[in-house]
Formats: sequence, structure tokens, C-alpha cells
Amino acid sequence: MTDLAIQFNKNRVGVIPSTPLAIPTPLMPNQSIDVSPHLHTLDPVMKVQPLNNLQVAVKNNRDIFYFSCLILLNVLFVEDGKMKCQVFLATQKDIPNENELQFQIKESHLNADTVSSKLQNNNVYTIAKGMWKGRIFCTNP
Repeated sequence: MTDLAIQFNKNRVGVIPSTPLAIPTPLMPNQSIDVSPHLHTLDPVMKVQPLNNLQVAVKNNRDIFYFSCLILLNVLFVEDGKMKCQVFLATQKDIPNENELQFQIKESHLNADTVSSKLQNNNVYTIAKGMWKGRIFCTNP
């Protein structure tokens, strides 16, 4: 098998392969190799359901294979992903209310600052700690 390539349809997070697949060819019958494509995000994005749906085409010298998979969103988190509160609030308006989920973690022995620190270590950033006079209280205006 030769001439291997991968292509993604436009998707909600704008993820695309950043380099061609690096696969030694020819790939012989019954031979397998592990490949991790390098990805990056690029605008424009397309609104799809579910949010993390990715449609993929893998081409070789014999055929094209199409499939759909779900992107684990944590693979898209980056170290410089922290947003200013006002930018977040403006961006959040595009997200339908039915996609918002709130819940309380019961019987936790962690305070809000500890949880925020643990999330930040995984590139998830705190925008607000609560409401004040009906408005979001920003921790990083």
C-alpha cells in the first residue's frame, strides 16, 4: 500500500493535519504501524453536531476510506489558552443555552482555589468565581 494521506472535513474546532502523514511505504500486507498525525487548528470552523464530531478521509493507492469519530476535547487545550473575561463572555454568547451544564460537586474536600489550580495545571482556566449583583464576577478582567 502506498500514497497514504489523511484529510478532515471542516469541523467545529477547526482542527486539521499540519503535516502530511509520515509513513514508510510501501506498507506490506498484514503489516501495521502506529502513526500520530500532527494537528493544529485553523479558522474557519463549521458548526456540527455533536460539537466534537470529526469526519475523516484516509486515502491510499487503492481506495478512500471515510469515517467519523469524536475528538477528545482535552487534546485541544493549549498552555496559552487563557482568555480575558470580556473576550470569554463575548465568545460564550454563540453557545446555545442547552449546551450549558452546571452541577455541584458534593462532599469535596477541596476549596475553589485548589480546584482552579488543578484545572490550570491541565490548561483549563477559571474565568469567574461567581455572580455579583446578577453579573459574572471576573477573576481576570
